Amino acid sequence: MCANNHPFVVADIPVRLKRSARPTLGRLALIALAALALQPPGLTAAPLEVTCPPAITIACGAPVPSAATSRTLFTDIGGTIVSDAPVTVSSVDGPLTPGAIGATITRTYTVEDDAMQSVPCAQIITVIDSVTPEIQTCASNITVNADADCKAVVPNLVAEVGASDACSVVTIIQSPAAGTMVGLGDHPVTITITDESGNATNCVAVVSVTDVTPPMITCPDNQTVECAGVDGATATFTASAVDACDANPTVACVPASGGAFALGVTTVTCTATDAGGN
Repeated sequence: MCANNHPFVVADIPVRLKRSARPTLGRLALIALAALALQPPGLTAAPLEVTCPPAITIACGAPVPSAATSRTLFTDIGGTIVSDAPVTVSSVDGPLTPGAIGATITRTYTVEDDAMQSVPCAQIITVIDSVTPEIQTCASNITVNADADCKAVVPNLVAEVGASDACSVVTIIQSPAAGTMVGLGDHPVTITITDESGNATNCVAVVSVTDVTPPMITCPDNQTVECAGVDGATATFTASAVDACDANPTVACVPASGGAFALGVTTVTCTATDAGGN
């Protein structure tokens, strides 16, 4: 037996070469056969067979699991290595690549045995984002003035929103959209924040449209009436008003029509008021 515990057979093959003679091809073949006879039997390595660990999924923001660095760790996470010889396990992680469902990392393992056989395989690590974006600041409620047609434009509220996501950029939209014409009153505007994985959250701001245009009043004409007694005279008159936002504005005159007016000049003040308090 030799030191490496492999049995070998030394063939008893006489090889004689004269010092001055050149070895022939036949003699070289005999030398080669003698050398092969010294090799331990069974040294031909069995094929190295490797199956990578199965694909895994991790949450966005979570640490990427460490790669296996030994046969034991490789098999512990679901991989297989078929080889009687010692092996080494190494790996390289590719870049984070966006995808339709989630970003992926391709981890390429390389398993190599003592016979210099090397087998690569790939494990896919999918990073899933299932967390909704966070809203730091929603838009404030706002009051806008109606135009002559009693309407107003919904302003752009997106710029006021502060939102972020731990895994990707966010998209912010509002409904009704900026530029939409709305009438008098309160109008909730829903602001939706969505990340690249489709996770969404929202907040609401109220746009209040108010009428700030006063009605147009038509006052009665000046008039002169004959004194009818010690209480003066009775005078009647009519004032009217129109308003773009209120079909029936209120008109009031002081002193009122139909009352007794003292001798002399009395100033009558008529006021028209719409539903908006103008």
